[in-house]
Amino acid sequence: MDDNQRIDTLYEQGRKSMALSYLLWLVLGAFGAHRFYNGATRSAVIQLVLTLTGVGLVIVIPWLLIDLFLIPGLVNDKNREILDLLTSDPAPAAGAETAPPPQALPPREAELDSRRKAMLDDLRETGYRKPERARHPLLR
Repeated sequence: MDDNQRIDTLYEQGRKSMALSYLLWLVLGAFGAHRFYNGATRSAVIQLVLTLTGVGLVIVIPWLLIDLFLIPGLVNDKNREILDLLTSDPAPAAGAETAPPPQALPPREAELDSRRKAMLDDLRETGYRKPERARHPLLR
C-alpha cells in the first residue's frame, strides 16, 4: 500500500460525518453532543452545563438554532485538521540530527525576502484574508 492510499484509508476512518453531526444535534443537541463529536469540547461543555442548570436553556435554545448553520463548518474544520495531521511531515525524533542552519541569502534574494516580509506584515495589519481553499480532493 503506497503512502497516498494509507492516508486516504486513515482519513476515511477518522473523518467526521455531516449526517451524524446533524443527528446528534437533533437528538442530544442541548447537551452539546454534536460539538463533542466534532472536537469543539469547550463550547460543548458550556452547552452541557447551561442545559443542566436549567436557567441556561434561555441561552442554549437560540444557540442550537445557530448551530444548525454552523455544523457544516465544524465538520469541515475537523476533517481538514485530520487531513493536515495525516499529510504533515512528522516531527524529528528526540536526539535525531536536525537540519543545518540556513545559510545567508545572496543580496538580491535578501532584498526580495525583506520585501515579502514587509508585504506580509502590511497584509496582517490591514486584516486582509484570502478565502481558504481545500488542500486535498477529499475535502471537496
